[in-house]
Amino acid sequence: MVCDLVAADDEVRASSIRSVAGAGLALLLLMCSGVSLVLQASEVDVFHAAMVVPAVLCLALSLLAYARISNGAWRVRRPTRASAAAP
Repeated sequence: MVCDLVAADDEVRASSIRSVAGAGLALLLLMCSGVSLVLQASEVDVFHAAMVVPAVLCLALSLLAYARISNGAWRVRRPTRASAAAP
């Protein structure tokens, strides 16, 4: 009984930590995309072509990270115990 509660608590905590870390990663990539777009719009000619690729890449990666969080792909899945699987 107590072991099941501890296992459930561990699962909830691990899932929460992964969700927060993934959301932080998505926000960081989104911010990098914005910085790249601001640099691309500057007066320097080199930045006009060079900053488009990082902006698009960071935006795509942030959407991918958010999609993995929202569909629950980062949830903890514990393997079944050998004693519980055996009859």
